[in-house]
Amino acid sequence: GTRSAAGSFITSLYGQDYATEVNNEVFLAVQIESHEAVENAEEILAVNGVDGCWIGPADLALSMGLDPAEAGINAAHNEAVAHVLDTCLRTGKIPGYACGSLDMGRRRLAEGFKFVNVGVDSVFVSQSATSYLNQLGS
Repeated sequence: GTRSAAGSFITSLYGQDYATEVNNEVFLAVQIESHEAVENAEEILAVNGVDGCWIGPADLALSMGLDPAEAGINAAHNEAVAHVLDTCLRTGKIPGYACGSLDMGRRRLAEGFKFVNVGVDSVFVSQSATSYLNQLGS
């Protein structure tokens, strides 16, 4: 596909040179979500244009024959994650991790990951709506 100009109003919010400069601002992260991807992390991250990776711990666990609940706990899973992190650091790529909690987010940032999530939007919206309803007494 091609990049949409999205109308002059929207693109003007990002500056006069949006069309020529936007590609310099794109961050391309590939997902490392399988044992095979972990084994090939160096080759994957060497692809021209790849800026970093995003580890999907639950899918990685499944591909390793583990229960997703073991992500971050199981020694083999932790070794796989550490391998990808080390590969990123050695190759100058930016490592990311899909965390399911604040504690895991803090842990992964402390380990050297540069971007994490600590939940998903649908849960945040649901929790907020529930909080408002509870406050209304419904």
